[in-house]
Amino acid sequence: MGDAFTALADDEFTLFYNPAGLGFHHGFSMSAVNPKVGITNLLDDKEKFENFPENDPVAIADRVIGIPVHLELAAVPSIKMDHFGLAGFYSVNTGLGLNNKIHPTLEMDYRYDKGFVTGFAYTTGSGKPHFQKRGKPLSRGWLWSFGAGVKHISREGLAGKFNLFGTSLLNTISNGVEDYYEFRDALGYAKGSSWGVDIGSIYKVTWSEMFTLSVGFSIMDMFDTQFSVEEGTADIPDQDMMINTGMAFTQDFGLFHYTISMDLHPMNHGLEFFRMYHAGVELGLPILSLYGGYNGGNLSYGVGINLWVMKLYGGFYEVERGVDLGDESEQRGLLYLSILDFSFDA
Repeated sequence: MGDAFTALADDEFTLFYNPAGLGFHHGFSMSAVNPKVGITNLLDDKEKFENFPENDPVAIADRVIGIPVHLELAAVPSIKMDHFGLAGFYSVNTGLGLNNKIHPTLEMDYRYDKGFVTGFAYTTGSGKPHFQKRGKPLSRGWLWSFGAGVKHISREGLAGKFNLFGTSLLNTISNGVEDYYEFRDALGYAKGSSWGVDIGSIYKVTWSEMFTLSVGFSIMDMFDTQFSVEEGTADIPDQDMMINTGMAFTQDFGLFHYTISMDLHPMNHGLEFFRMYHAGVELGLPILSLYGGYNGGNLSYGVGINLWVMKLYGGFYEVERGVDLGDESEQRGLLYLSILDFSFDA
């Protein structure tokens, strides 16, 4: 949905978008096993892999120059109860890219995160606080939820640009590194941890027991989440504070519903308007859901299947790797499976 989720935040990823979404949850829900796999959509450059050269290094380099490689493996087991949520997270992200034919440079960005996040929300208003899933509106009235979350992140990673024909890699190897770990540390590996704080607010109004309008605001990683280095010598980049706002409209007809959402984020990074603008739409049927979105200048689309205790989502999206809109977009694919995914009213 184009990453436009600030005013919704109503699934197992609530605590990663807006902790105020916990205030509309009723009963108990759990997503116990939910692996996610993301990978570069190489089908977009499939012609570069046709008749691929086997024994010509120059020809091979010419084919792969400029093709980014992205691999993501993650899981977010979570539980939610009335006004409370807890989620663990494990995420491995690896990015590789070979650029510059004259002086080939390998760009590497490896990051492994693990930790947990927990939050609580307080809700006030005239409506009944029951908004467990999209398409299940409140009774008539309005509700205003205020939420806060605390998280702990352990992060390790390695990032940098390495000239394949330069002296840095040669010097690192010739200095007599004894194993993989010494080589990794010499290239700039670092490990550290940090605590972070998130806050948010969502206002919902429902009329005719069919229409719901939501307006949301969140500040994620307040005052920046800053890491202290526990191993290695390189700095670990801070997780910058993000100020987000958004709105969403849902209409439920019983057999199907639709949701339209719009976000502006991050509002505090000095980006041009269309890099901050996100929009999404969902068409939900009893088992099948269709999604589309506009993510800061790039498109996304996908499909979801919900079979009671199991959910499966798949789709494609673009990300902007350059500084300005349209500089360097990358196409990626995503597959998400949630097993033992269920909820019930208390």
